[in-house]
Amino acid sequence: MLELKNIKKSYDNKLTIIENFNLDIKQGEFVVIVGPSGCGKSTLLRMIAGLEDITSGQLLLNSKDISNYEPSKRDVAMVFQDYALYPHMNVFENLAFGLRIKNVEDSVIKEKVLKAAAMLDLTTYLERKPSDLSGGQRQRVAMGRAIVKDAKIFLFDEPLSNLDAKLRHKMRAEIKKFHLDQKGTSVYVTHDQLEALTLADKLVVIRAGVIEQVGSPQEVFNNPRNSFVGEFIGTPAMNLLEVDLEYRDGGVFAIGKNRAFVFKLPENKTKFNTEKKQSPKKAVLGIRPTDIVLHSTEEAGWNAKFEVLFSELLGHEANLILKYADGEMNSLIPAMHMPQDLKSAEFYFKLHFAHIFDVTTGSNLNL
Repeated sequence: MLELKNIKKSYDNKLTIIENFNLDIKQGEFVVIVGPSGCGKSTLLRMIAGLEDITSGQLLLNSKDISNYEPSKRDVAMVFQDYALYPHMNVFENLAFGLRIKNVEDSVIKEKVLKAAAMLDLTTYLERKPSDLSGGQRQRVAMGRAIVKDAKIFLFDEPLSNLDAKLRHKMRAEIKKFHLDQKGTSVYVTHDQLEALTLADKLVVIRAGVIEQVGSPQEVFNNPRNSFVGEFIGTPAMNLLEVDLEYRDGGVFAIGKNRAFVFKLPENKTKFNTEKKQSPKKAVLGIRPTDIVLHSTEEAGWNAKFEVLFSELLGHEANLILKYADGEMNSLIPAMHMPQDLKSAEFYFKLHFAHIFDVTTGSNLNL
């Protein structure tokens, strides 16, 4: 439905924000573009909306080039990160304004506004002016203005940034429900990878205006293309440990700094070893905190003892900060399994779920 072909955005031909960006978005998809602050996510969304000029490349809607169309002719609805409401209008009129200028019948306007207000928990605030609302309530009104439109594409620019944690959780569910009910196409921008994982049909991870990986949330989480994606997607972040690879006894061993740990890698993690002379001696072992567990009766051989610097209680889970050589790593375990006085312990590494990354390029050597 929407194609971004070789999109580039630069200012004064000096500062390049987006470089050679290619992405296909199908009808009905919920696409989430995620990346660190300043990577070009919002700029990309504004180019789709027509609020930023495209330096080069094509933006195709149903195979028609709309790169130079005015925003009003693109049939998109956008929710901005910074809400901008009409201060002299109450909530109802703010929600209805976009429909009124299109001469929509009053009965249809009322139906759409009341439906959006119920979805956004704004029903009791319809008569209030923006000055009488909290920041989170104003953001919901801004979302409602986009929701009442019958647009082909809905664009969301970090719409939950001003909401508290409980309301963000509720609104994530409501946005997804709205998308499914409308059977529309949504493009959502965020730096919050939890939002990205919970909302996306298709996840697009970008860094410095360049796509690092595109795939389903599960695919990106389980098979990161490089160490940047592996570390960025997931909370707490993936542990990245510099190791030396040593070939002996018919296997490949990952050895930590100062031999803080020595692990024989499982066969599914050594397929890059087709010829020893081409295999890297130094690499990065990536392992998620959930795959480092307190040792009990697990298989022997992938265990190591660490000092526990401190723990963070996260409710039903506890994040343990482990010290090794000159670095630290995280272990996420069920809180009910954590001993009361934990200074050091032996941990089991689930290396079948680990990744081996190139120490220079960061690429995943097992993909």
